[in-house]
Amino acid sequence: MSKASKTEIEEAKAKLRKWIKPGDTVYTILDHVSSSGMSRDIRVLLLSCEKGKAVDLHPNYAVATVLSYPRAKRGDGMRVGGCGQDMGFHIVHSLGYALFGEEAEHGATKAAVKLRKAIYNADKFYWHQGEEGPRVAPDFTKPDRKWFGAAGYALKHRWL
Repeated sequence: MSKASKTEIEEAKAKLRKWIKPGDTVYTILDHVSSSGMSRDIRVLLLSCEKGKAVDLHPNYAVATVLSYPRAKRGDGMRVGGCGQDMGFHIVHSLGYALFGEEAEHGATKAAVKLRKAIYNADKFYWHQGEEGPRVAPDFTKPDRKWFGAAGYALKHRWL
């Protein structure tokens, strides 16, 4: 896959932000592991229920564009290199950063405050790990670098 232009990346992010909100679960499917074990073909799947009907989305092209992963040679997935960690979680965690990190870190609008509240509610453990005593929510109106780190945990991950 050739490197996507900034316009293509922004269009893919806009599409994904319509489909994925903080707190949503993103499912991954392992299609293939290379013989060396150093790369995998993984697909992303979004499951939801609209008007009583199950809806599934396959946003693999948009995810691959945003995260700059090459497309798999066979199938709809993307080729992810590396080993020694849960690569499905890595995709979802990186996607959270890409979709929500910048706005959560720098934004001062009502939408940014709403986004920070959603990120906090998606994974409160991230904010309160190691704390003793009563848990106090962070100031949602204050842009801070910690919000960028929290954005990675805005999405939940499950393997199918």
